[in-house]
Amino acid sequence: MKFQSLPSIFVYVLVFISINALFVLNEQSGFLMDAEFKLILSEQFGENSLLVEVSQYLYNLVGAQSFLWRLFPMAGIVISLLFSYRLGKNLFGKDSLQWAMIIVTCSIFMLFYGRFFSLDNFYFALQLPLVLLLIGFIKTKNSKKLVFIIPLVLLCLTMDWYKTISFLFLFGLGTYAFLFQVRKGIKVLYFTFATLLLVLNYTLIGASSYNNLFLFQAGSLAVHSYIGIALLGFLPFIGFAVAGIISLPVQIKRKDEFSIWMFLILIPAILSYSILPIFVLGLLIGKHSLAFASERYKYKGLVKTVFLVHLTLILVSGIIALIWAFLEYRGAGFRAGLGLCSIYWILGFATVVGLYGGNMKYYLRAPLLAGPLFVLFFWVLVFQLNPNILGPYNMDLIGEGDEQVSLYISDLPLKKNLKYLITKGKLSKAEIYNGNVNDSSMNLPALLDEPTFNKIESQLDTRFTVEQKTYFSGIQLRHMFLIRENIDL
Repeated sequence: MKFQSLPSIFVYVLVFISINALFVLNEQSGFLMDAEFKLILSEQFGENSLLVEVSQYLYNLVGAQSFLWRLFPMAGIVISLLFSYRLGKNLFGKDSLQWAMIIVTCSIFMLFYGRFFSLDNFYFALQLPLVLLLIGFIKTKNSKKLVFIIPLVLLCLTMDWYKTISFLFLFGLGTYAFLFQVRKGIKVLYFTFATLLLVLNYTLIGASSYNNLFLFQAGSLAVHSYIGIALLGFLPFIGFAVAGIISLPVQIKRKDEFSIWMFLILIPAILSYSILPIFVLGLLIGKHSLAFASERYKYKGLVKTVFLVHLTLILVSGIIALIWAFLEYRGAGFRAGLGLCSIYWILGFATVVGLYGGNMKYYLRAPLLAGPLFVLFFWVLVFQLNPNILGPYNMDLIGEGDEQVSLYISDLPLKKNLKYLITKGKLSKAEIYNGNVNDSSMNLPALLDEPTFNKIESQLDTRFTVEQKTYFSGIQLRHMFLIRENIDL
């Protein structure tokens, strides 16, 4: 089945829903603390890199409008996908690449994180064509491709040298080990370096090597958590994703070139916290979803079982979520939860019916609709019900009077942050955030323990009181210190 064979009305509806999922309530959805937040308020915690200057220039250029500011990464990703399609259609096949592109675009991961001004999105927009150019250069030895490869590498190095070098080193070594060298010693060396990089990501040395302006980096997220987020981002396609990942070792042993390239991209991308794995998952899902109709397809049982288990878990989780939503928000919460869970479960059910009934129209189209509709319903129903569900940072960044101002605690002295807070203007209240759950392992101020909390409170003037709050920001636990001025306005 080709992408062009999809009914025009289905394509129009899919595009309409996807655009709405990206733009609806965009200007009200707040700033991601580990991405946009630090880029905007970097002056408060000592970041003066070129990336920050460019980001703040773009932010000021559009009049501090988050909706307009977020159009830059969206445009970058769209241009990158179009350019990458021209580069990759001869490498992976036109039909497979078309499905991969539409699956990535309609995934929960891309539609949720793609709306934010994140360096991860810009890095992905550069890294995807870079990888395709490298593969093309390796296969064709066409030196003209170096004209594009070298500038892209330099731009990636500017954004995060450690992430870029880690990826390129493992990608290059893996290419030599699996495509040009039959000696097992080279493969052992490859897996040794991969394991070393994995271990480093769990240590202070490795975590501190990444650019902390990125949303996804070892300082704020463990590797296994990052893998879980990536898989959750493709949950409507989970059966095909699992089959694609499980099939890789078998296909690599058979010297299947497509599978080898997928492996060579996937491993260094995960270990370097790039979001490039979503492209690999898109290709694997596209290949296995198109191959499912074939009688020779070996993973039909696995795909059906995974989708059936997924449907059952969604039903159970949905019931629990509805009970919680009713207890927490009463009728409004129940209605929001019912809308979100029901649309996703219905499309999941249609997928299972298509798989067991052999109807390609159901199991190809239902997952494509599930991602955009789930994200759209989340913003329209759940976010409207509780704008602070991703963390209480839906606020003006520079405020006066009763408005709130957010400051990000880094390894700067606390007094410097408080001085800025108190002297900024007519502020009655402000919030100071700390960056990581386990600050002691990151060599940051230990703001979470009771003695330190009391010390912070004692450093403040008697006009101010401190209140500690804990909440879940969407990807990890956060702790907030709310400072209030004890005067009548």
